[in-house]
Amino acid sequence: MKTISTLFIALMIGVVAMLQTLSAQIPVLSIRSGDSLILNIGNYTQKPTDAISWKRSPNLTAWSTIAAGTGKTVLRWKPDKPYYYRMEVQDADCPQTYYSDTLQVNFYQKWAGSTYKLNGGRGYVHPYVSSGAGLSNSQNGNLSSWSNANRKMVWYIWQQAGVYDFGFVLTLSSNQTRDFKLTCTSTDAAWALDTLQTEFSYTGRGSRDTLNVMAVDIPKTGYFRYELESKTTNGSITIYDLLLTGYSTPQRVINTDPHTTDYLSSPSVHLHYTTADASAGNGNSYEWFYQEVLVPSTDVSPIYTYWESIGFSGGYLGLQNNTNTERRILFSVWDQIDVDAYNAAGRTPPPDSLVSLVDKAPYITSNGFGNEGTGGQSYFAHAKTWREGYPVRFLFNVRRDTDTCTICASKQKPTVILSAWYCAYDPNDATLTDVPDSIKGWRYIASWRRPFVSALQGPTGSFIENFGWSNGNLVRKGYYYNTWGWHTSLKKWIHFNKCTGTNTDGDAGQRIDYEHGVSSDTGHTDKFYMLSGGYGNTKKGTAYTVPLQTIDNFADLRDLDLQPFIHRVDSAMEVEKALRNQTYSTKDKSAWTLKYYSSQETSGEGAVNGRAATIIDDNTATYWHSAWYSGTSSYPHVLVFDMAQQETINGVVFTLSGGENRYMKNISIGVSDSFSGAQTGTNANATDDANWTIVWQGDSPNSASPSIQLQQPAVGQYIRLKINSGWGDGSVHTRINEMSVY
Repeated sequence: MKTISTLFIALMIGVVAMLQTLSAQIPVLSIRSGDSLILNIGNYTQKPTDAISWKRSPNLTAWSTIAAGTGKTVLRWKPDKPYYYRMEVQDADCPQTYYSDTLQVNFYQKWAGSTYKLNGGRGYVHPYVSSGAGLSNSQNGNLSSWSNANRKMVWYIWQQAGVYDFGFVLTLSSNQTRDFKLTCTSTDAAWALDTLQTEFSYTGRGSRDTLNVMAVDIPKTGYFRYELESKTTNGSITIYDLLLTGYSTPQRVINTDPHTTDYLSSPSVHLHYTTADASAGNGNSYEWFYQEVLVPSTDVSPIYTYWESIGFSGGYLGLQNNTNTERRILFSVWDQIDVDAYNAAGRTPPPDSLVSLVDKAPYITSNGFGNEGTGGQSYFAHAKTWREGYPVRFLFNVRRDTDTCTICASKQKPTVILSAWYCAYDPNDATLTDVPDSIKGWRYIASWRRPFVSALQGPTGSFIENFGWSNGNLVRKGYYYNTWGWHTSLKKWIHFNKCTGTNTDGDAGQRIDYEHGVSSDTGHTDKFYMLSGGYGNTKKGTAYTVPLQTIDNFADLRDLDLQPFIHRVDSAMEVEKALRNQTYSTKDKSAWTLKYYSSQETSGEGAVNGRAATIIDDNTATYWHSAWYSGTSSYPHVLVFDMAQQETINGVVFTLSGGENRYMKNISIGVSDSFSGAQTGTNANATDDANWTIVWQGDSPNSASPSIQLQQPAVGQYIRLKINSGWGDGSVHTRINEMSVY
C-alpha cells in the first residue's frame, strides 16, 4: 500500500476555520455535532485515469465509500458519527492502490450544564484606575458606561479542559457599530497556551441580543484570562452576561461549570511566628514586640492593601495603601463583644467590655469601627506616610492596668493598655528631601485600654489583606523580618525565626494565587514574605525558617532605649486620668439662631425634620438632613450659627442618627466675630475658609455621639461646621440631630 504524502483538513465552525497538517500517525480531531469538515489532498496531482474515492470506517477494517466525494480531491462533509477517514486512489498505470493519511473524527458532547451565564460586570477594569475609568462594572451585575477606548474589561474564568463557545448577552444603541477585540490567554506561567484572539464588529438593535464570538480550545484545567477591548465607543452599551457552552470528549470530560471565583478580592495570606530558641517557649510571655515590613516596589503595592505587621490578641498594627493620595499607619483594637450584634438584637452593650482610647498623638485620627466586629482604631494618614523600598519599623507594648473587667470577674483576667509606635523614615537619611521632617523617626500612635485579656502576649502574626474587590487581580507582596519579642521573665529579646503560613480561599476552582514562606528573591533570602493576587498558581513555600539571631547581632534593636516609650505610656495614662476627673457642661443655646445652611430637606423628612434649625432646638428627636428629595446636595455641607454673644469654646459635641451612611467624617470647625450675607445659596462669607479661624479639622469619630475637644480654647460669636465627607461608602448625605458647645 502506498500513502499519499499529506491530507489537509479544515473544520468549519460558523465563521471560524482552522487548518491542520496530519502526520503519519493517526491524528484525532474532535468536533461538535453539526460541524462541517473540508478534507483536501495536498502534494498530489490527479491524472485523468485516476479513480478517486473517499472512504470511512468505524474500526479501520470495514471501509465504505462516501458517494459525495467520488472523483473529488476535496471532500466537503458533515459527519454524523465517529469514523476514520481516508482517500483512496486507483492509478490505471499502477496495480497498487494509494491511500492518504488516515484521520480519526470524534464528537464532543455538550456538557450537562449546557450554556452557562456569568455576570458581565464580574471582572476588572484594565488598566486599573480608582475613579473616572470610562467603564463601569459591578461584581454581581453588568458592564456599562463604556466611553473610554483605553479601558479594557478583563474576566478570569475557571474552565475544565475542553472546547467552549464564548459569547455575550448585550445591548447597543440602535444602528450604532462598535469594533471589538477579544483575547484569551492562560494565567499559568508553567505551561504555554497560544494566544487566542479575534476581532469583530457588532451593530446594535437597541434591544437585548445574543452574540457568539469565538470558539476556544482549553487544553488544561485552570484559570483563563479574557480581555475585551472596545476599539470604538459608538453608542451606549451594556453587557449583561458572558455565555459559555462547553463540549467534552472521553479524554477531556467537562463535569463542572465554568465560573469566576466566589471572591474577586485576592486571598488573605497569614504568617504565624514561633522561635527555635528552646529557652523561650511559645506561651504568653511577651510585653514588647518589634518587626520590620518592606513593600519592595510600586508593582506590588496597589491601593486597598493592608500589610499587617504585628497581630496581637485583640487587634493589629500595620500599614495601608488607601487611595492614590493617602497612605496610613493603622493601629486597631477590638471590643470584647460585637456592638453591632448587640444593637441589632436591641440589647445595650456592656460598657466594661468595650475598648477605650487612653491617649493619642495630636496628628493621629481615632474613631470606632464596625462590620468585622467592633472596636477602636487610630491611624496617621498622609500621602507620604510610608513608601516602597523603605522598611517600616513597628513597636508594640502591652502592660497590665489597675482596672479590671467587672463583668468578667470570674475569669480573673486583667484590663491591659495596648500601645504602638512606628518609624517609616530614618531622620538621618539625607536622600529623603521630599519627606517632611515631621513624619520622620519614631512616632507615637496611641494607647488603648482593652478589658478581659491576658497581661502578656504570645508570639505575634502578620498578614496581607485586600480590602477592595475592584483590583483583586493585582499582585500584593511584602517582606517581613527582624521579628522580636521581649520575654518578660527571661529579660531578653527573643528572635522569631520560624513561621507557618495560612490563607483564605484555596479550594479547587477558587482563588489559589497566594504565596508565603522564606523569600528566594535576591537580597531577601533572610526574610519571610507573602504574596497575594495575580491569578497564578499557589506557591506555599518549601522553607519557613531563617537563621536564629541573638540581639547582639541586631544593633538597631539592641541599642533602642525603651525608656522614652515607657514614659510616653505613663504620660498617656496621666492625661487620661486627668480627663476622667474633668467635668463639663454644654452652653445654653436658647438664644442661638441659624445664619446659613448649604442645603436642607423640606419635603422628604416630614413637617419638622430635615430643617437646619433643628440642630439647635435642644431636642435630640429632631434632625437636619442634607437635601435629597426637595433638591440635590453634595459635599461640602456648611452650617453657620450665631451664638448671640462671644463664647469661649473648649469643645463641640454632636448627636447623630441614620447610621454610618449619614455620619459625617472629615469636618472643620471655625469661629468668627462677624458674619453677614444670604442664609442659603451663594455666600462666600460662609463657605470661604479665609473668613474663619479654623479651630479644629480632621476626621470626626465614626459614632452616633462624637465629641470634639479643641487643643486650646477658642473665642467667637459665630460658629461654622463644614462637612467635607462622610463615613458611608459613596453616600453624599449627612444627618445631625443636635450640636452643642462646652
